[in-house]
Amino acid sequence: MVAEFLMGTTGLGYLFAKTKSDFQTEQAFGASLVATVISAAAFLGAGWVEKKVRQRYS
Repeated sequence: MVAEFLMGTTGLGYLFAKTKSDFQTEQAFGASLVATVISAAAFLGAGWVEKKVRQRYS
């Protein structure tokens, strides 16, 4: 997302940068909320996978 924010032409980072510069705060907040939800889901999913792998191979 940081790369999209700095250099991209598509994705959530670009959407956030564009809406922020156009003063569309609702859409910028929505883009950051989507990114936060995706990040939290990925973090929780990785933790769940780690737990299962540790149970299996420990």
